[in-house]
Order: sequence, then C-alpha cells, then structure tokens
Amino acid sequence: MVEKRSAFTMIELIMAIIVLGILAAIAMPRLDRDVRQEVAGQLLTDIRFTQHMALMDNVVNPENANWQKAFWTIGFQECGTNDNVFYYVGSDKNYGGSLGTDEMAIDASNGKKMVTRAYNPCLGPDSVASDTSRRTFISKKGISDVDFTNCNPQTGSAGTDNGRYIGFDNLGRPHKGHFGSTSPDYSTTMQDECKIAFKFVTGSDISDIEIIIEPESGHAYIVGYEKS
Repeated sequence: MVEKRSAFTMIELIMAIIVLGILAAIAMPRLDRDVRQEVAGQLLTDIRFTQHMALMDNVVNPENANWQKAFWTIGFQECGTNDNVFYYVGSDKNYGGSLGTDEMAIDASNGKKMVTRAYNPCLGPDSVASDTSRRTFISKKGISDVDFTNCNPQTGSAGTDNGRYIGFDNLGRPHKGHFGSTSPDYSTTMQDECKIAFKFVTGSDISDIEIIIEPESGHAYIVGYEKS
C-alpha cells in the first residue's frame, strides 16, 4: 500500500511567495518610518536634555569674561573621510573653547559619555573608548548630513564643528557662537528661529528630519509634529 503524503503544489508555493512579497513590500516602508521616527525622537530628546542640564546647572559668572563658553551645549559634526555623523553634549567648564573628556554629559540610557573629541570620534563608533556612548553616532541610523539655518555664529565659525552647536543658559534660552564669547553680556542669545535639518537616507529614499528651536523660550519640536 502506497502511503499518501500531503505537500504543496507548485502553484501553492508560487502563491505563498507572492503573498510574502506583498507583505514585505507593505512592511518595509513602515520599518523605514519607524527608524526615522526613532532617530527624530532621539535627537529631540537630547536637545531638550541639553536645555534641562542648563536649567539645572547655573553656570552664570559675570565676573569672568569667558563664562558664556560654559553654556550647556549640543553640537553636531560630520567627518568627511568616512561619513561618520555624530553629536555631543557637554559644558566647557574651563572656558577652553572646546569640550574635554571630563566636561561631557553622561548618557542616561547607558551611563557613558556623550562623545568627546579627545577620542577622535571621526574614526567611528567602533574606534572610540569603551566609556563613550555609541548611541550618538547617528550616521548608523541613516543620518548623512546636518544643516543649520539661523543657528550659526554671526561671524565666522567660532569654536568647533563649523559653528554647528547650540547652547542654553540658566533660563533655557538658546545661544549660538558662545564658544567664541569673550563678553559677559548675553550677546550670543539667539534672535531667530533655528532650524536643524538632518538628511535621512534609507535605500534610495532621502528625506529630511527638521527640528525647530524657538528663540527666547528654547522650545524645540519636530516639524510636522509640533505637539511632540
């Protein structure tokens, strides 16, 4: 007696492959949107975290002409040699005009430093010290470029990273170009709405994640998600 065995016919297999292909085509754009939303949320959170640190840590010292350099700062850097894009958070406590190893914020998500130039982060997240947060290397999440509008220093590119950094004072107000400040007069206070555009690349698709930082209040939000 011949034993009967159930199996898929060729037509059934082809239909199953077609259905799986359709499901994948539907799911992939959703995955891309989820990654985009994740990195946008991360960036907004850390901008607000920088402002929060400024509110908690009053660095005002009018007796020192360089004190505005100590504003809590979030800055962005692109490394042209290998397309690494990362950001850093810290306070220039010694007024040196850049952030040292002991001046970096601690990433609340992993307890590590939010990047320091002393470790040459342009070599990539796999080359930095073990106590450096790799979460801030946003090129790994699809960000290939960062552009500032109305956020750069008024003259030249004072400080580091071509002026692509934002500081906050003890009232939460945003500042630009403060790493180059030598006058304790709040002259670096941002007067215009700052727009930071992050180029997000996934496959052949390119789109921007835009974050607005409002003058005076320092309120930050993602364009298209004003209530975020």
